[in-house]
Amino acid sequence: MGSPVGDWLLLVPATGGTFLVRRRRPPASYHDAERAEYTFYISYLRSGMVVFDVGANVGELTTLFSHFVTPAGSVHAFEPTWQPGIGG
Repeated sequence: MGSPVGDWLLLVPATGGTFLVRRRRPPASYHDAERAEYTFYISYLRSGMVVFDVGANVGELTTLFSHFVTPAGSVHAFEPTWQPGIGG
């Protein structure tokens, strides 16, 4: 059996010796990934920056970006769309 030591698991096999093994973490949930993304934006964006939101969809992140970079900066949002005869 093992004993947890932080992110590590201390294994003491019956045959002797000790081993430190890194414990596996479960994959991040969608909520955790989204929270980390928002945290990055909040910590990185500053007033005066120019931001390009390519694939803006309805503008949820565009609105968030604008709160941090304006009034001195700007946000340019694009949502590419397919048009017949243009591209593949």
